[in-house]
Amino acid sequence: MQDSNAPAFKPLIGTDEANIDAKGRLLIREKKRLRLGKTFVMAYAETGCIAVYPEDTWQSVVAELMSGSVRERQARPENRLVFGSAEDDLTCDTEGRVMIPRRLREQAKIGKSVIVLGCGDYLEIWDPVQYGVHERLQEAKRLAAQMNPGGQA
Repeated sequence: MQDSNAPAFKPLIGTDEANIDAKGRLLIREKKRLRLGKTFVMAYAETGCIAVYPEDTWQSVVAELMSGSVRERQARPENRLVFGSAEDDLTCDTEGRVMIPRRLREQAKIGKSVIVLGCGDYLEIWDPVQYGVHERLQEAKRLAAQMNPGGQA
């Protein structure tokens, strides 16, 4: 039975266009900020964006990536990608801005303009051009799967 006094989960939703200022800061809209929580984690995602995780979601990501033997974990390139790029204990300043580390901005090819996507339990920060390329690639994969439903050549 769920505790009726526990706050209901409010997903991170919506798409925002925003700008990175000269100091590398991004203003996160208040609704998203409140749902992210006081501290959060950023990491480069294999899709080419920056993923922003609330602390509790990050703990789930860590648990999943740490599952299996050491040998199995060493064979997963996403472990090095995520853990190697992660920045934790990030917070917004009093104006609602967060500093995106230069290394992450460079990895995700982020310049001045960004798209911030709510993805339920985390956010994605995309360069608009990279996001367009990613979406076209995903659409091409969907079309290919429809044309070849059995997956055989």
